[in-house]
Amino acid sequence: MMRQASQTAPSINRFRSGTEFKWPLVQMGDVVTLHYGKGLTEGSRRPGPVPVYGTNGRTGWHDTALASGPTVILGRKGMGNLGVEWCEGPFWVIDTAYYTSFREDVVPRFFYYFANYVGLNHLKDGTSNPSLTRETFSRQWFPLPPIHEQQRIASLCAALDDKVELNRQTSETLEAMAHTVFKSWFVDFDPVLAKVEGRDPCGINAQTAALFPSSFQDSSLGKIPKGWGVGTLNDLVQLSHDTLSPREYANEVFDHYSIPAFDTGRWPTEEAGIQIKSNKAVVPLDAILLSKLNPRFPRVWMPLVGGPRRSIASTEFLILTSKAPMSREYVFCLFNSQTFLDIFESLVTGTSGSHQRVKPEFLLAMQAVVAPLQVIDSFTQLVVPMLAKSSVNLRQSRTLSSLRDTLLPKLISGELRLKEPAKVLS
Repeated sequence: MMRQASQTAPSINRFRSGTEFKWPLVQMGDVVTLHYGKGLTEGSRRPGPVPVYGTNGRTGWHDTALASGPTVILGRKGMGNLGVEWCEGPFWVIDTAYYTSFREDVVPRFFYYFANYVGLNHLKDGTSNPSLTRETFSRQWFPLPPIHEQQRIASLCAALDDKVELNRQTSETLEAMAHTVFKSWFVDFDPVLAKVEGRDPCGINAQTAALFPSSFQDSSLGKIPKGWGVGTLNDLVQLSHDTLSPREYANEVFDHYSIPAFDTGRWPTEEAGIQIKSNKAVVPLDAILLSKLNPRFPRVWMPLVGGPRRSIASTEFLILTSKAPMSREYVFCLFNSQTFLDIFESLVTGTSGSHQRVKPEFLLAMQAVVAPLQVIDSFTQLVVPMLAKSSVNLRQSRTLSSLRDTLLPKLISGELRLKEPAKVLS
């Protein structure tokens, strides 16, 4: 028989103690079934379109499905975070995670947003290899709105997520375009090569093509366009050493650029000084952040500084600004070029694979090809709109994600109702 709780359930993680739920509260075991995954080693996987999920999310691909969605995949065991993943189609879940099926009055996507919001880590049992058991899961309370309310909530959140994902893909495409132009002009020297071979440079107008020479010259970096030079990064950028102790400004809220913030969406977290324990670097206007930690995982950030809060960054980032006549966009694309990243990674010190770093002086001593100012200006004018639009998309995605996270607990509890199907800005 289905069990119901009183409408006040402070034990539901992330809801305020004493939250009054407008919907019936039922136990998870009455409406959700957890199914064990099945082991599939990396060596046993064959290339294919089926995503493979583990306790922390997707871990690879396979050519055969264990089952088909829609389903919600829940992490089962491990010291890290237990993932919550939505999957529409065929999938494989390994034995460190569960997949789910539902009673007919539960909308799977609604359950996904509920589980994603409340989290799973607080349900783990054990110390050496903590895990989420089906028994513990089954005892948890779940608010059960009418199915049409679940559908509206799920539709709103899905529409917001779809827009965020579209923005992400668009930003990736725009940045890839800028990096492609940089590689063509300043790494492969395509316009010069075309002139050497008696062809018109591809993809640029005659005025821009005239800025490139029609021959090469020898240099310490090999063949470079005639009339171009070789310098060091110290000629191109300036390193900032300004730091502050956020705890001295306990009540001030900072935009905190950290390694985890970069890895989870390239947007700073808003944190009060009292919450930040160590010294941080001050991020000036027009800065570029380059992670010196484990450069085999490239992290190059062009922050949006200048809002109502001061910006600070982890001291694992080198804080750099471009020296005139170099542009910020030129340096940003330089730092993202594979040629630069390969050399930068080779400069690491330290033997621990998880704590290798590049010393600032090693970065500044790196050699680089220096193009004439007119070429750099032409490149900058071309890519500024691309990178600006990418930044706008990131800002909009942040706003939409914040809106979703603000509305979700009110919608789940029934404090806020949706009268019409959700419409999200296109």
